[in-house]
Amino acid sequence: MLGLQTILFQPYDRANLIEIVQSRLIPHPNSTLEHKVLLPDAIALAATRMAGTNGDARRVLDACRYVLSSPLLPLFHPVSILAP
Repeated sequence: MLGLQTILFQPYDRANLIEIVQSRLIPHPNSTLEHKVLLPDAIALAATRMAGTNGDARRVLDACRYVLSSPLLPLFHPVSILAP
């Protein structure tokens, strides 16, 4: 019989969230530079804050995407994006 079942996952910790965000950074196709749009400190801050609340990887990725889609981004030279 098919039914709804709740599955609870353990929250990710800070190190897991940093690894997840870093694994999603990919070089921009038109760039020959190293991808450094998100500084390691920025990734660590987002991961630390999210690990302290609920450890949800989707939310930390959403926060990073939001920063990358900020209107201030064109002031910089974007060289990487977060993979979907």
